Amino acid sequence: MKLFLSKWLFVLLAAIVIMAAFFPNGKAQAASVRTGYVDLDAGTLNVRSGPGKTYDIIGALSDQQKVSVTSSPKKAWLAISWRGGTGYVSAEFIRFYTPMSFTKAKEIGQRAVAYQKKISSTHSYTVATIHRKLAPAFTSAYINKLIHYDMDSFEKNRYGEKLYTWRGTDFPYYAIWDFDWSGKEATSKPVITSYMKNNQHYLKIYQHKINDMYNSHQSLYLKLYGDQWKVYHYRW
Repeated sequence: MKLFLSKWLFVLLAAIVIMAAFFPNGKAQAASVRTGYVDLDAGTLNVRSGPGKTYDIIGALSDQQKVSVTSSPKKAWLAISWRGGTGYVSAEFIRFYTPMSFTKAKEIGQRAVAYQKKISSTHSYTVATIHRKLAPAFTSAYINKLIHYDMDSFEKNRYGEKLYTWRGTDFPYYAIWDFDWSGKEATSKPVITSYMKNNQHYLKIYQHKINDMYNSHQSLYLKLYGDQWKVYHYRW
């Protein structure tokens, strides 16, 4: 009899421990809700009845529309609050804004410009050397655009490899200009936008510049790879 009671007492205690782990306050823990924003280049984002493209489309969202995400933001398909129930959208098109200090963004932006200056206008370089010098701050695809649109080759080295140098122009396609971080020659200081999307950290630095020569809108786009921020797009 004592052995029988001991077994049931053990089972009861184990059940209490498990319940305490799942319901530490005596209540089921509600899933955290995060605010996300639709991020589209064009069109609308389908809302589906389940987490995948095989599920029915039950609605659509427009660019920049706010959504309440009820699932983990690290999943490929996110559960959102939808018309009193639950809908699902691809994480590829939902961004979560994250704070970043102006000082940190300035450091990242100036780092990219500093790496670009490693390619001197008075020297010529092979494609491999350009990639090696710029790789810590620029994606490979972006470096290829720099070479194609903003550099010229007029000579080869002794191994027959083309040597490239900066093209002489005041209006480059992809070579980035430094920002006016003080805001003295611009309408304001650069605007910082930091966000997570599809488990990756993005940063956009934007500034509107006006002077006697031009009226420009400058945008620098970076993505975090490991511990290195790299430029993947630039527009002005």
